[in-house]
Amino acid sequence: QDFDPAVQHAIHRVQSFEQTRDLVVAARELGYESVNLDLVYGLPYQDERSFARSLELVAQLEPDRIACYSYAHVPWLKKHQKLMPEDAMPTGAQKQALFQLALSSLVDDGMEAIGMDHFARATDELAVAARQGRLHRNFMGYTTRPAEDMLSFGVTSIGEVDGAFTQNRKTVADWRRALDEG
Repeated sequence: QDFDPAVQHAIHRVQSFEQTRDLVVAARELGYESVNLDLVYGLPYQDERSFARSLELVAQLEPDRIACYSYAHVPWLKKHQKLMPEDAMPTGAQKQALFQLALSSLVDDGMEAIGMDHFARATDELAVAARQGRLHRNFMGYTTRPAEDMLSFGVTSIGEVDGAFTQNRKTVADWRRALDEG
């Protein structure tokens, strides 16, 4: 999502560039046809300098696809977000500048913009489908195939069956209890 240590510590999601690089290398060695990375802009303590550095590191990984999402700061829904100081949050204008930075950086790196928040290499099937008018979108993002039903498994997983959305329990304890109760 971002490789800056201050940003990672603020959101309690620490994963170094080296760890990510090793995972990407392992995926390629295992024969994965496409490697996708998620970037999030508008995170606490994120600024143009730190995000530009993260974008440089992402370019070194040469992903096939990138999803570039805006961070949703909703402390009234997510209690842990109340702990983040308001002055650590980028303003709307700063978030827009971060997205523009991502857009120009990713396009300069050879990625094609796919819809509103996704990017893909020209040879990736997502980019090909977009050029051919065969692109689909569901709540998970863009896809090359229409998906009528999506089953979900595990804690917090989200699914869709016959147009109705479902979400599993949000804690392991609640999820296990629901399984035990049938």
